[in-house]
Amino acid sequence: MANTDNPQGLVYKMGGNPAIVEVSVDASNSAAIGINDGYIIETDGSVARVAAGSGVILSGVAEGFKDSTGKSISYLPASTAGTIIAKKIDPSMIFEIQADSGTALTVAAVGATADLVVANCDTTTGVSKIELD
Repeated sequence: MANTDNPQGLVYKMGGNPAIVEVSVDASNSAAIGINDGYIIETDGSVARVAAGSGVILSGVAEGFKDSTGKSISYLPASTAGTIIAKKIDPSMIFEIQADSGTALTVAAVGATADLVVANCDTTTGVSKIELD
């Protein structure tokens, strides 16, 4: 039986020090940010969802959001100021992520770096659609 195609982004499983942080996002964010999306701090200090092929280290993984008035929302739309409530990345944290339909993973991939397939989150549930490439 084939695996179900149901990407959920980066789902925290265990390890590390899962400190919760709140990060302000200005309206220059060019992509919607959903639950379990990785985010980065850009060179100008702005926060953005990780992009495919960017080769950057994630700063954190989104768990929730507030709009500019502090009201809880299910995701942060593109070009919208708000706040990400996130787990700050610790190198010893373990996350689960669905692989895309490409090459099957092997034991040789453990500990290696990888690219992501990035897509906008589900606007109903707010859940990420990011997959491992």
